Amino acid sequence: MTQEIEILIVGTGRCGTGFMSEALSSSGITCGHEGVFMHWDPRVVQSFLSNNTKRAEAAWPAAAFIGTDFIGPRTKIVHLTRAPMKVIKSFYDLNFFSAERRFTIPLNQLVYMHTAIHPMTQDRLFSAVQHYYEWNSFIQSRLEMSKYPYMRVKLEDLISGSTPEREALEGFLEISFHNEYHPVNKKSELKKSNAMHFDTQKAIGAAQRFSKIFGDFDYELPELSVAA
Repeated sequence: MTQEIEILIVGTGRCGTGFMSEALSSSGITCGHEGVFMHWDPRVVQSFLSNNTKRAEAAWPAAAFIGTDFIGPRTKIVHLTRAPMKVIKSFYDLNFFSAERRFTIPLNQLVYMHTAIHPMTQDRLFSAVQHYYEWNSFIQSRLEMSKYPYMRVKLEDLISGSTPEREALEGFLEISFHNEYHPVNKKSELKKSNAMHFDTQKAIGAAQRFSKIFGDFDYELPELSVAA
């Protein structure tokens, strides 16, 4: 029997959806992680939904389906954010916006459909920065125009023990998190070549072009270091 999704966790990707899936599942709410909304084609998504057996789903691409019949009107939606440089570096290290993925990976096509990122952009670091800005803004805009009950929460507020924000989330979802959880990077063995070439200062410089997003989502943009 198909299970209607009661709780949906969305974000930019690389923002803690896996952590939330484990936290909910361990607290008695069966939650999938990127098992339903991982394609741009609605027909594919429908086939995933028809086989869904879990009460919750944590999948950042699900933002593209907010306001559609794929998400029930009573679904509670959590917009999960994470510190910008963590997300940007993670996308960069994963080569998410590399040339090889432009037209072959469904998730990349989904991003290009709903943001101003051009698939032929050569600068994958800038694309990662732009994705953080535009996808978070896209989520917030969709939620504000919808009638879904929703809440925005920072990953950092959920992993630092008992906080007012965590308690507020528990009240919103009507659950009690079972234990203290800490996100685990299951892809810690990233290629060293990518990590070595991540230019933090360049990333911050690029991010300054989208500085409004940091204030909008309650983060401070790191300062550029000044050369002596």
